[in-house]
Amino acid sequence: MPRVLIKTVSQITRVVAILVETKSVIEGREPSALFSWLKLFEKDDIEKLCSEVLDAASLPLGTQSGFEDVESLIHEWHESALVAQSGELDAAM
Repeated sequence: MPRVLIKTVSQITRVVAILVETKSVIEGREPSALFSWLKLFEKDDIEKLCSEVLDAASLPLGTQSGFEDVESLIHEWHESALVAQSGELDAAM
């Protein structure tokens, strides 16, 4: 049981961190180095990310699945930022 609690706290900490960072970017402040990739998105996209993270984080509270969906969602957004930054998508079009 303590192991599950430690993992849950870790995941909640990650959710809070990304929400704090998205808020900073929306308000025009610089995100931390770990979340610098957020600067690549428009305000509307950042707001969508925030909403998706909140929705995904609320699901594990009543399920056995844990926070895998939250991690996957954050990973997908991060990967999208890296693709946008690389210019590969623009080059392909």
